[in-house]
Amino acid sequence: MKTIAAVALALVGVFGNLTPEQPIWKKEFTLEDFDAMNTIYVFKQWARDFNRNYRTIDEETLRYKIWYENLGRISKTNSQKLSYKLRLNQFADLTDDEFRLKVHGNKGSCFRSDLASKIPKISTKITGKGKKKEMPVNLPASVDWVSQGVVTPVKNQGDCGSCWAFSATGSTECNYAIATKIKLIK
Repeated sequence: MKTIAAVALALVGVFGNLTPEQPIWKKEFTLEDFDAMNTIYVFKQWARDFNRNYRTIDEETLRYKIWYENLGRISKTNSQKLSYKLRLNQFADLTDDEFRLKVHGNKGSCFRSDLASKIPKISTKITGKGKKKEMPVNLPASVDWVSQGVVTPVKNQGDCGSCWAFSATGSTECNYAIATKIKLIK
C-alpha cells in the first residue's frame, strides 16, 4: 500500500496541477519532467487517446521511439525562457517528413510561394502616382483575438488538403465579428 501511495505522490509532483479530466500527456513538459516520467505509461495514454493501434510490436516500438524523440524536443524547448510552450498533439509519433506529407500532401503545400511577392506589405502604400510610400506602423507587439472573442480556436483540418477553406471561413467569420462587434461561439 505504501508503494502505491508513493507512486501517486510522485506522479502528482511530476505532473503538477492536472485535473482528472486532463490526461498526463497534455502537460507542457520540461526536461526535469522528462527525466522523471514513465514515458512508456505516458505514451500508452497518448496512443489510447488518439486511437493509435499499431499492427505489430515493431511498428509500436518505432512509433514510440519517434514519439520519445519529439517529446524530448518539446521538453528541451519548454525548458528555455521562450515566449511560447509546446505540447504533445496527434502528430507526436510522426517524423518531420511524415508530418509534412500528412499535412501538406504530395505536392508539398497549399501555399504558393511564387505568389508571396504579390502580397502587399503593411508598411507601404501605393500613392496616386503608382509609387510606394513608406507608412509608419504603430502596431501592438501581439493581439490575442481568441480571448477577445472575434476568432475561434484553430480547427484541425486533418489531411483533407482544404487549408484554403479553413482559412477562408476563419477570416470571414473574424471580419464579420469585428465589423458587427459580436462574440463568436467556440
